[in-house]
Amino acid sequence: MFAGDAQYVKEVVRSRITMVPTLMLDMSCEAIRWRVLPRMRQAATNFGIAFARIVHTDYEFLEEQLQVNYSPENSYCYHVDSKSPKLFRDRMAQLSACLPNVHLTNGKRHTSCHHRMTHDVVIRTNDELKRIFQTLNGSNDVQITPCDPANYDQKKKWDAESLGVFTSQQPMFIAKGAVQAALSRDAVRWINRVNLAKLIRQFNAGNAVDEMLMSSLQIADSWNMPGRFTSEKCECHVVDSYVTRFRMVHWRESKQECKAGFLRHLVCVLGTEDLPSISQYHHILVNKMMPTFDYGAVACVSELMFNRTYLSQDDHPLNMKYYENLPTVSMLCSPM
Repeated sequence: MFAGDAQYVKEVVRSRITMVPTLMLDMSCEAIRWRVLPRMRQAATNFGIAFARIVHTDYEFLEEQLQVNYSPENSYCYHVDSKSPKLFRDRMAQLSACLPNVHLTNGKRHTSCHHRMTHDVVIRTNDELKRIFQTLNGSNDVQITPCDPANYDQKKKWDAESLGVFTSQQPMFIAKGAVQAALSRDAVRWINRVNLAKLIRQFNAGNAVDEMLMSSLQIADSWNMPGRFTSEKCECHVVDSYVTRFRMVHWRESKQECKAGFLRHLVCVLGTEDLPSISQYHHILVNKMMPTFDYGAVACVSELMFNRTYLSQDDHPLNMKYYENLPTVSMLCSPM
């Protein structure tokens, strides 16, 4: 399938395999641990990673994705949308209760369907993630693109002093980017320490606000968030070559081909036709892969991850030069 046999793929997609939810799924801790915990020994990386995602449906898919890249060294945090079905919320709560490194947030805020991360699929093993993040060397991987001023209130004050953070009247340059980002541990500690409450409230009064926060902080020189870019060296405030997540948005003028022929909220849903490309992407996550559309493709990616993790399959070795030359770590936009 990953070899790109067009004729075989054409035959397979005539009748796509879909996942049918199990209403009577055994949710005892014994059953959950049996399904999630690896049966083969995975070499320790000594490099714990925290994953955080907003979810709202497809529990069995999420449990399987957890199993695919599960490691006791990692932490997995889920924010469950308040409008999710009760059965889904109960299952996520039980998953967290049964596994010590799976956590649920306490908030019950409703989130936009466009920015949920239920159908993100990790395509890098834990060892590969370690190598990628070590190459980033403490830099944050954040997408930065120009932000339409109409998306935020220009009448409000956007300097750090007015926002109650520290003494500086230099206005923050507002940027926009993908919600998904990879942050260094120091950056997360900084976010937890700094009072961003007023900044977030002001963003919340606009449009697509969750796409502005991290991108704006990433190029705010005077705020000095660890792992940020030096915006004075970032031409046009655009850094679009980030690797955290691959997603193909199909705007009207887009010339990109949606191979599986299915769009959801203008995003191409990836299918069996995309497997050869997925196996070669430099990204950490791909979006969207939906078990109700093409579970066969999801299962193939899971098998690829298993083979790379436990059977030392090296079908597409990491091109470390690619990561070394990313704007995050290059001379153009070096972290402070």
